[in-house]
Amino acid sequence: MMKSSSFLTLILITLFFSIGFKQVVVANSVVFGYLPEWRYHALSFESVSEHVTHIIFFSLEMDPKTGMITAMDRLPNVETLQRAKRAKNKAKLYICFGGNGRSDGFKLVLNKNKRQVFLTQLISLMNQYEFDGVDYNWEYPGYSFQHGYSNDQVVNNDYKGLYNLVKETREAFDKLSKKSKNGKKRLGITLAYYPDGRQEKLFLKYKIDQYVDYMHMMTYDQHGNQHSSYEFAIKSVEQAIDIGLPSKKLTLGLPFYGRDHTGHWTTYEDILSKHYDKIKGNNKEMNVDKVLDIGFNSVVTIEEKTKYAIK
Repeated sequence: MMKSSSFLTLILITLFFSIGFKQVVVANSVVFGYLPEWRYHALSFESVSEHVTHIIFFSLEMDPKTGMITAMDRLPNVETLQRAKRAKNKAKLYICFGGNGRSDGFKLVLNKNKRQVFLTQLISLMNQYEFDGVDYNWEYPGYSFQHGYSNDQVVNNDYKGLYNLVKETREAFDKLSKKSKNGKKRLGITLAYYPDGRQEKLFLKYKIDQYVDYMHMMTYDQHGNQHSSYEFAIKSVEQAIDIGLPSKKLTLGLPFYGRDHTGHWTTYEDILSKHYDKIKGNNKEMNVDKVLDIGFNSVVTIEEKTKYAIK
């Protein structure tokens, strides 16, 4: 059974910024937001920083053959970073690696030399851009979207490699902090995972949770008419805690976009601009979770998930 709420400290995560969300930051909570590179220039960091505590720039990749960081053109430029840092309620800034279709490079974790090449470049990035942390978004260790999970040996090797990566990242970050003349603050490490039950057990088995600050549950992108239901969120939380992951490190994924039954996605902004008259009912904006064939999270659903996360 799930532990009582007095022991449950869930954290909130938002995915893909758009318009129309309310103030959700509360005392002793953190709110992460993934910001894809195609939205860097249009974003008002001043406005967003009122709602989130961490912004994750999505995302760079790695070369699995060399360990070198790739897709450097997705880094935020100087002007973007300056806007982010000038915001009144400055959010912490993280850089992400991987994501759906961008995760092949994580195979470098199987080789110590390649991990060191990657970490050397990562430390340079942290210094140059003054990021506050890194997010590892491997979708998924030991798994392919075409064939599902590989055999046990491949799965176990991938998770051993991920363990080595987060452990060595923590060691490199701590070393960097000690070397800093100004007493550089502690750099953060987060990772994302899909809550299928098996990944949680493997995180625990290989003690990966010990070296990360937060683990972002991807409680969205299910198949069917509603890709991110309230029921799926609660199930994912209970499952992770029952397996033994530390609740204080869990974050609950909220999608600021919708999907239809084919998997095609639509931004929150487009849902509002194109379908507002169909969904506003009872003078309360966004109080339904579906319009035409698009399933999304209404304001009501997001409020309920938020209440659950912070209770």
